[in-house]
Amino acid sequence: LVAIKRTQYGVWLKLKEKFLGPYKIVAVKDHGRYEVERIGDIGGPFKTSTVSEFMKPWPGLFEANEQSGGPNVGFEMG
Repeated sequence: LVAIKRTQYGVWLKLKEKFLGPYKIVAVKDHGRYEVERIGDIGGPFKTSTVSEFMKPWPGLFEANEQSGGPNVGFEMG
């Protein structure tokens, strides 16, 4: 899951969130572009394309590992 950067700005959007989401990546295109689809009924377009520079991981995706209490980084230190 990713968040995508808001690319339309205006007077009423100045104080809105800078990123929209969550979105899931449905296709990888040439030159670092991605097709994404919105998950849920939060604001933003349902389907859109974006570049990797305008994406970031959705918050909460890499929370602390509940079993060990450490960060969830894909390997176990021991």
